[in-house]
Amino acid sequence: MRPTAGIVAVLTVRPKINHCSYQTVPQPGLNGRRAYQPRGRCLGGSSAINAMVYVRGHPSNYDDWGRAGCSGRWFDEVLPYFRRPEGNQRGESALRGGHGPLQLSEQQSPRAITEDFVRAGIECGIPRADDFSGAEQEGVGLYQVTQFHGGANNGERCSAATAYLHPVMDRPNLTALTDTPALRVVPEAQCAVAVEVHRDDKTELIRTRREVVTGRTFNSPQLLMLSGVDDPAELGRHGVAAQQALPGVGKNSQHHADFTVLYQSKVTDMFGLGAVGAVKLTKAIFELRRTGKSMIATPFSEGAGFIKSSPELSRPDLQLHFVISIVDNQARKLPLGYGFSCHVCVLRPHARGEARLTDASAASTPRIDAAFLPVPQKVALPLQGVKNLRQILRAPALARYRHREVYTTHANTAEELIRHMRTRTDSIYHPVGTGKMSVDAMAVVDPQLRVHGITALRVVDASVMPTLIGANTNADHRDRRARSRLDAWAHHRRQSRTRGAGCDDPRTRNCPGSNSWRGASSNPCNRSIRHLAAMRPMASVGCATVLRPGPISEAHSGSSKPTKPNCWPNCQPSRDMAAATRSVTTALPASTAARRSGRARCCNASSAASSPSTSRSALSNTVPAVRPACAATNSRNAAPRSSRELTPVAGSVT
Repeated sequence: MRPTAGIVAVLTVRPKINHCSYQTVPQPGLNGRRAYQPRGRCLGGSSAINAMVYVRGHPSNYDDWGRAGCSGRWFDEVLPYFRRPEGNQRGESALRGGHGPLQLSEQQSPRAITEDFVRAGIECGIPRADDFSGAEQEGVGLYQVTQFHGGANNGERCSAATAYLHPVMDRPNLTALTDTPALRVVPEAQCAVAVEVHRDDKTELIRTRREVVTGRTFNSPQLLMLSGVDDPAELGRHGVAAQQALPGVGKNSQHHADFTVLYQSKVTDMFGLGAVGAVKLTKAIFELRRTGKSMIATPFSEGAGFIKSSPELSRPDLQLHFVISIVDNQARKLPLGYGFSCHVCVLRPHARGEARLTDASAASTPRIDAAFLPVPQKVALPLQGVKNLRQILRAPALARYRHREVYTTHANTAEELIRHMRTRTDSIYHPVGTGKMSVDAMAVVDPQLRVHGITALRVVDASVMPTLIGANTNADHRDRRARSRLDAWAHHRRQSRTRGAGCDDPRTRNCPGSNSWRGASSNPCNRSIRHLAAMRPMASVGCATVLRPGPISEAHSGSSKPTKPNCWPNCQPSRDMAAATRSVTTALPASTAARRSGRARCCNASSAASSPSTSRSALSNTVPAVRPACAATNSRNAAPRSSRELTPVAGSVT
């Protein structure tokens, strides 16, 4: 959805457009209600339908991962991978990137009320923050968003597909298959060798000689379970044969439970349903086409706040999203008139839910339990967040916008507010954790995102986060994909140095790493790293990116027998590729240096209990996440081709 404000139409119309409207099981903490869980079902995934908010989270979140044994995930180690994709409107700095493909922009046309919301926060003693991904997260301000800044696309959404996939759709070794749900990953001798998909009313096998990479927080565990990777007892209930016992699959699910305070307003310089708004909206559409700077370019969640429930805390534990419209029931209920809303959520919830199989059919939606507000003792922090939020919204700076508080006008006691919270709390769409990255007994993937016990299979999505970061999860998705791809380049560089020769396996003679490619001016390995970063494949029930130089697919039959993966080609990256895999030397804040010193002490004290930490300069020791896929084709609109003509391919089953 390029016109950003059009996302409300996408999420509210029937039938559904480009998204899956998942719902949780009835939540006891929400008076038996089901929470809403929309997920993108298009190229670009949820980055094509979200509010475009780009925040990395507090640096200590990543340091927590490092302390838990996730080597290479300390903040100073992931920082280069955050910087590398960014094409930030503010330019290059020690903490931000300025030349990447992902466009990060200041908001094109924020409403006046948003600046008054910031002033209201300052009146309540909260500092102003100009960059929530900068040196200090605490404060109120305006979000940066994933939008184009300048040029013909000014003000349009920059999704993962727009940044990484669309520019390379004409490459001959990328095939993006839409309307092709993945049914299961086919293992052989504990190795992922193919993906079974449903395509053109028949079941097919897409084989791989390299790796299978799955994506989507809810559908990755579903695909693993359908492939026999889970607790054998759980699989037995659905008649699925166990291939690998991993009891952590689908567990550890975490969500940002969200409560919204709504106000009606007589000011019409906001989104709403009315005659005045219709005229303004029509003018804004034409203005967007001319300049990209109208109300239609809004992310809706214009104002931001990262605040502390107690001044003694070392980092914010509450997040605010200020919205320039009345968002009632996740925008599925559109009231007449105008107004504003503000969301509050607890950044690091303690509750853990799960995502399980509904049955053995891939067409069924996963059974999602978000564990929202599970017990009375866990309500104290979100209750404090609601109280702090109401204090901000009642500040003098917003006086001229306030007409009537909706729903909570007469809620003055804790008991009354808790009653409203259980009636109206819902999700703000940041699910993580269902494929935990760790080294403990409940881990699903290791720190290189490889599924434990199954070779040639990785999970690359928010499900691998061991804990929620203290912010929106949109930014961390992209960091993880960039990290995986760059790990692959480091592997190829190491192989080329040690062996000094390309892969001459006859099955991969046409791959970019073979000697037949070396020295050619058209060698895809000499392309820019920005075109090789990961796309976000999506599907209705599951997805898998199949990376291999072999035939694209074959009809499934009982006689089909996949072959094992062949060796990795020893690709020769160009100089800019090699430079991309090196550490980025930055002037880190003093707090980062202190964390790094503390990390060294922590690692020395717990080296026997955790895996060794991987430094940025030690990327060559990691196992590759993908072959450097350097070409693409839009097969959906292209004329049919034989499987031989599609070799080599890095395909996305979407």
